[in-house]
Amino acid sequence: MGMLQVFLVFLATLLAFLFSALTGGGASLLLIPVLHYLLKATHVPFVITAGSLFSSLGRIIVFFRNIKWSIFYYFCPLSIPSVIIGAYFLKYMNPIYIELFVAIFLLSNIPELIKKDKQLESEKEKYPSYVWGLVGFVAGFISGITGAVGLIFNRFYLRHGLSRAEIVATRAANEIFLHVLKIILYLKMELYSNDSLLIALTVALGAFLASYGIRYVLVYLTEGMYRRLGYLAMTVSGVHLLFSSVTKILHQENLYFYSNKHEETVLHWRQYDFVLEYSLREGIEVEIPIAYSELPAALRQRYDTLRVHCDDIFIEKIYSPFDEYKYEFYCYAGGRYRKYEFD
Repeated sequence: MGMLQVFLVFLATLLAFLFSALTGGGASLLLIPVLHYLLKATHVPFVITAGSLFSSLGRIIVFFRNIKWSIFYYFCPLSIPSVIIGAYFLKYMNPIYIELFVAIFLLSNIPELIKKDKQLESEKEKYPSYVWGLVGFVAGFISGITGAVGLIFNRFYLRHGLSRAEIVATRAANEIFLHVLKIILYLKMELYSNDSLLIALTVALGAFLASYGIRYVLVYLTEGMYRRLGYLAMTVSGVHLLFSSVTKILHQENLYFYSNKHEETVLHWRQYDFVLEYSLREGIEVEIPIAYSELPAALRQRYDTLRVHCDDIFIEKIYSPFDEYKYEFYCYAGGRYRKYEFD
């Protein structure tokens, strides 16, 4: 990996974590799409966690007096076991799908953008203590898989009535133990590489330096501006993460559409083909091409009988939400075809 790439990552990290001071978080989610272009998907959480750890450390040092310990005491106990579960699942599932879910959740904040500043400032709801326990559990699980969680639950901090400094400080305190634990787990499970170690050190340095600039930025924001920027950041991150995750899924899962010789639109996923069909009589059906060897014994006899009279036979297995599956044979002869249906 070239030094230019390392420098650009450092610059992006510095800007992302400074921007997070204006929005209450989100630097990690902004960096995820960038890091996906440089590292394997399973190595990105390690790098993100390194940056988040040093960012939280710096923010705790700067804003220690503003930590709301009443939230911390309920958030942390449930977040720690759930991050272990999330990190364990990372070895067996693709984090891209979790990122797609996170993107959709972030986009649910769009309605907040059309509200006036006074409305945003008045939207304060003191959540019961158990809610922060649940938030901690879900935050830990998602964080264990993706390495980032800050902006996802930012709306809970915004609506709880915390001040700007309290949000920055409390979030940092809530998350620092998660980051330490995740680093240990990722190292133990070898979810890193030499390149990811270099990038992790770069991101950690940029994040730590950025945390000291936060106190000079917050004083220029009103409560209404701070909340609006928070919702804006969640929405923008959602759009960015949605585009990034969908692009990755299309590439990794070999997902695309094409037209077959029956002039049907076919969805190809991995090594499978699907045809979605709708009619007033049959309703919605999913058609999947299959091989002769996948037919039941009785239908193989039907196939053998028809094969004598056909140049070729195309077989599909049909799934319907209301009926048991059935089979269709497309028998081609003399440039034409005839369809046979079997239960």
